[in-house]
Amino acid sequence: MSGANAGLSKRIDEIKESSRPPELQLVKIVDSSCTECFDINQISSAVQSLNVKITKTDAVEYSSDMAKQLISQLGIKKIPALVFSGETNKPEIASLMSQIGAGVKDGTYYIESIPPYRNLESGSVEGVVTKVTITDASCQTCYDPSLHDQILPGFGISPTNEYTYDRVSAEGKQLIEKYNITKVPTILLSPESRLYPRIVQVWNSVGTIEADGWYVFRDTGQMGNYTDLTTGTVVSE
Repeated sequence: MSGANAGLSKRIDEIKESSRPPELQLVKIVDSSCTECFDINQISSAVQSLNVKITKTDAVEYSSDMAKQLISQLGIKKIPALVFSGETNKPEIASLMSQIGAGVKDGTYYIESIPPYRNLESGSVEGVVTKVTITDASCQTCYDPSLHDQILPGFGISPTNEYTYDRVSAEGKQLIEKYNITKVPTILLSPESRLYPRIVQVWNSVGTIEADGWYVFRDTGQMGNYTDLTTGTVVSE
């Protein structure tokens, strides 16, 4: 083969190599006892839909020897978690992993769970949010508070526990008095909401965070009609 042809062949091989999806091996560290924990498969599926090739996938319990070794080696503090090894030295992998917020140590990338997760330092499950809805059955034109269910997932929150009380119920009256609620319908989110940065960033513009950590939605006008409890009238928006 002539020098020119050899150079061309080498260049073709380099192009093929650069366009070949990096091959990675994936270990999922899971906690099968945590039914509330975030489904880490959502993240692994998203990664696999990108320009990478997962050649092997293992799922191991966080209490297993393999998981304990990875947790110790990488300093993982929240599970479930994903651990990627293989062709992690390819430049596109560094860029990809940076975009999805992965940590890296000794060439191994890892992604810790978003809430709810098990905190390995405390051993407890954190980020389990309770949503309480206060309704007004007497108001036929008030906004439908289920609209919040369409909005909250955009901030990463999918409440695990949900309760609904009418404003004239004993529970409703107690919450209205406790948090000085003047507009209904509305919702309240439990203190675990603090673990969701996106909701924390915007909440001061739509509600209050009470002394006991509960999040109370107050900007009901942006949702539609509501009952003003100070006047007993329905306000149309």
